[in-house]
Amino acid sequence: MKDDFFQISAPFTKMETEDEFFKLLSQARHINNIMYMPNNLTSKKIVSVTFENVSFSKTELKDVTFERCVFKNCLFIYSIFDGVRFHSCSFNCCNFFRAKFNTSCYAKPGQFKNAVCDDKYANVAVWLFDQLRLLYKEESQKAYKAEAEYYFNDWLYVQNYKKRKSNENIFVFYSKKIALKFYGKLFGYGYRLRNLVLTTSIIFVLLVVINRLLGDFIFDSGGINSFSQSIYFTVTTMLTLGASGFGNPTCIGRWLIIANVLLGISLLSFTVSALFNRIIK
Repeated sequence: MKDDFFQISAPFTKMETEDEFFKLLSQARHINNIMYMPNNLTSKKIVSVTFENVSFSKTELKDVTFERCVFKNCLFIYSIFDGVRFHSCSFNCCNFFRAKFNTSCYAKPGQFKNAVCDDKYANVAVWLFDQLRLLYKEESQKAYKAEAEYYFNDWLYVQNYKKRKSNENIFVFYSKKIALKFYGKLFGYGYRLRNLVLTTSIIFVLLVVINRLLGDFIFDSGGINSFSQSIYFTVTTMLTLGASGFGNPTCIGRWLIIANVLLGISLLSFTVSALFNRIIK
């Protein structure tokens, strides 16, 4: 990462006209150390070009398509993207401070996941993904909305919890920080179904194994004697249906049943939240 996130590194060349920039694009696949000076960049398809230490700040990019392009240490401060399309591009340590994306843009959120590479500029990342998630209100791009929401919430977490305020209770602060961190990693803030599915599967398998291993101690008679019985017991207790066909629970058994029920209710609520965020919103 360069020393100053808001300036390109010197020395650099000022590109005074759009034609001059297009001429350079026709001659090179690696564009570096350029400050683009014109107010507009319009109607161009740019394929397989690496931009490094290039500034497009305060530029309106209109009807430009970037395909398989790489952006490293680039500036888009106060840039306006209108009808711009990004296909299979990547951004690394790029500054999108106050950049604006009009709803006619197309950009898969994952392309920007490494755009900001320092937590101290979390506010820039929050702004970027807030702009991106607004794009996906359009019906044609709803498939990417959940992904944009995930990255927005992930950076919002960094922004809000990178430092405790002097008047904030230390226990409350770190309790919220740890709980939200687990919620993000395990359940994707309710926006990543794959996180939820993986976490649910792991918890379910662990409970099945634990219930099987402790099967002789859960009931006073007729314990859990096979994995098929353990699966049945785990599913019915997690769904709070009540497992039948077993004896009376022991003291240990009651605690295990409570743990199964609480985990089941929690996972069910997270699943409903994730489906609501992805489908209804």
